[in-house]
Amino acid sequence: MFVTRIQELDALHLWDSTIKSAKKASNDTARKLDKGQILMQEKIDIVVNYLNDVKTRCTYNAAAKALGITPQALKKQLGEPRHEVSWLVNVGTEEPAGYSDEDKHPELYRTKRIIKSAEVLTRNLDI
Repeated sequence: MFVTRIQELDALHLWDSTIKSAKKASNDTARKLDKGQILMQEKIDIVVNYLNDVKTRCTYNAAAKALGITPQALKKQLGEPRHEVSWLVNVGTEEPAGYSDEDKHPELYRTKRIIKSAEVLTRNLDI
């Protein structure tokens, strides 16, 4: 009986240590993800600022490829529709996806030029 109780206590101690280790690993992973997400958001901001400066549309595909993420991930990172990010458009429609006219930048159609190549962004922005 005494041995069984010691084994139980050892098992509880082991379980407690395992949980603490798992929590620490989880926190470390969360911190790494946060840093990665912050770096990605900074890169996205660089692209968006560039597009606003040159007042030129760019496809989601080109921007996503230049950033090394999927177009879906890019759209998610962009958040709610607003003027600043309406420069990013669908390759087929050449329109920002899901935007009302009020959400689009007033100068969105000032040129027919659309950046469709990731290389243009990577060359001009060094990202």
